[in-house]
Amino acid sequence: MAYKESIQSKILKKICSMVSLEVTAPKGAWRGNKKLFERGCKIEKKVINDVVGYLITPDDMKIESIVYYLHGGGYVFHQTINHMKFCTKMSRESGIRVMIIDYSVAPDNPYPAALNESINVYKYLCDEYEDTKIILMGDSAGGGLALAVALKIKEMELKKPSRIILLSPFLDVSGENAKMVNIEPDDPILSIEFIKKCGRQYAGEFNLDNPYISPIHGDFKELPDISVYIGTHDILYPDCCIFIDLLQEQGVNVNFVEYEKMIHVWMFYDIPEGKQVQREIFEELEG
Repeated sequence: MAYKESIQSKILKKICSMVSLEVTAPKGAWRGNKKLFERGCKIEKKVINDVVGYLITPDDMKIESIVYYLHGGGYVFHQTINHMKFCTKMSRESGIRVMIIDYSVAPDNPYPAALNESINVYKYLCDEYEDTKIILMGDSAGGGLALAVALKIKEMELKKPSRIILLSPFLDVSGENAKMVNIEPDDPILSIEFIKKCGRQYAGEFNLDNPYISPIHGDFKELPDISVYIGTHDILYPDCCIFIDLLQEQGVNVNFVEYEKMIHVWMFYDIPEGKQVQREIFEELEG
């Protein structure tokens, strides 16, 4: 039986196709009113080695682990209201603590700024929550950054995260996968030109195939279990398929969840498919 896309998803795609991401994305760090999100949880602002983060603690904590969340935005945009909304809902409904940081972005702060900042905060979490499992999670560029962090953790022989969860991850900043051309007409959010621009700005003077910039080129052996959530109407989908094959070849346990006809980071949107995948992601945290 063919998948029947919800009318809400079709409307969302139409709206997204009419709005430019570069126009609507935030130009500065999020400065929203945290009280808007504190139903069922507490949000505490922290500054860790000059990096601003928000520790979200649920009123009813059910899981002792902590999610370390890295936001998306092509490495050129800061965290948005959607990231805070998603993270507070995850904390509230799963009963888990979440740390989300607002790392430095390009072009003013290209690689390795975001990676270094993310690693420094990870070290802080390891020290502050010594006996607590840390789950690495990120969306889009934050998904690529989360994987790069995992590779750097392995290199530095730090405490391993218990698992890695990647949401519509941006794994290869070159944008050179030829199969993207076939998906681009169906993707109302991302374009090949846009992700290439983001990739060049983020990489700065470094090569695009550096595994800490484009982590699809990394060595994944000995990484913890990895979950990837991706929609088939996302131009990043072909790279995710390659990534899954690489993980399997290198013996990494992988959970690949693809949603037919879903767009980039559809889990942030109030559509039936978004709510369904949120439940799947939140349930995974209990495992």
